[in-house]
Amino acid sequence: MKTSELSPLNPLWTGAATAIASLYGLWPSMAIFRGPGQRGELLFLLMFMGPITFFAVMVPASLILGAILRRIETTSRYIAILVLGGLFPLIAGVPGLFGLAVVAAFSCLAWSTVRKEQSVARERDDFESEAKPREVDIGPGFLDSFPDPLWGRLDLDDCEPLWAIEGEQDGAPYMIVEVAHDQFGLMADGHGQAKTTFILAAIPASITGREVTWRPPGCHAWADSKYVYVAMPGRQAKPSTWRAMIASAFRTVGGLQQRSANAGKARAGQRPYRAVGGGFAVQAFRCAKLLLMALALLWGGLTPIFGWTGWSVESVKLVPVYLLASLFCFGGAAYFGIRAHTCWQHASD
Repeated sequence: MKTSELSPLNPLWTGAATAIASLYGLWPSMAIFRGPGQRGELLFLLMFMGPITFFAVMVPASLILGAILRRIETTSRYIAILVLGGLFPLIAGVPGLFGLAVVAAFSCLAWSTVRKEQSVARERDDFESEAKPREVDIGPGFLDSFPDPLWGRLDLDDCEPLWAIEGEQDGAPYMIVEVAHDQFGLMADGHGQAKTTFILAAIPASITGREVTWRPPGCHAWADSKYVYVAMPGRQAKPSTWRAMIASAFRTVGGLQQRSANAGKARAGQRPYRAVGGGFAVQAFRCAKLLLMALALLWGGLTPIFGWTGWSVESVKLVPVYLLASLFCFGGAAYFGIRAHTCWQHASD
């Protein structure tokens, strides 16, 4: 049976396509490693050029191969995967254990990602067929239209709404908003994106308190003049858990209390909510990491000059490369050090 052009590949075919694309992505690195030159020189070159050439080939190849597989029959898919996989060792040779591990890792990652995405899509279809929510227009300024939202309290950077729906559960109105933002935490790369699902429950006029006294385990909760917000920062809530999270948001609404005067005096000068987004710890970690790399590269460049190690033509050739790389790392460490200082000042305000 011929597959529709619009239907996505299942996880197994996506993993197979990614494996083939990753295999051919290793080709430039294998050619460099097997080329003329000293082994140490080639390994140092691969540290910088290997990832660049790999992704430059793998990403477009996986997209093209995926598009082709979606448009051909199942039998033709098997033939295409077998032919492409069989041609590689004849053209480029057999990759080593490390290369095969890279191929397996990216194939498993693609398989698990697509499997999760398709599972979430099925769960959302089930939720929408039962709860009948309504789409919410997320035009410009949508996130700014809320009085004092939780995504502002969390210090999330570059927030962008992806979608929003609203409806009623047990007669009470709710809203679900999914927001894309910069990653945060010690292992955030500074360029990747994370997604957070926010559950909003409207606060009835009969409830005047705004102090949260109960929040769902593992979640952050906040109340402004209109809504109670519940979310797990950096995590997408599965549609199968939406009903339970909406019920938890309603329970949080029911537990709202007036802020006592004594509690207000005890927290004078402090933030009513502690920010958990990327801050001083993240920037300081990146600064320390780059500083250590810079010192290591500087040591590698200075040891041949001052005769601290055995002299060789190969080590002398690498001196300019080491020194230039250490200069870039020192610059990066200074940049993140300045950002850490700014975050520290911001947290002390």
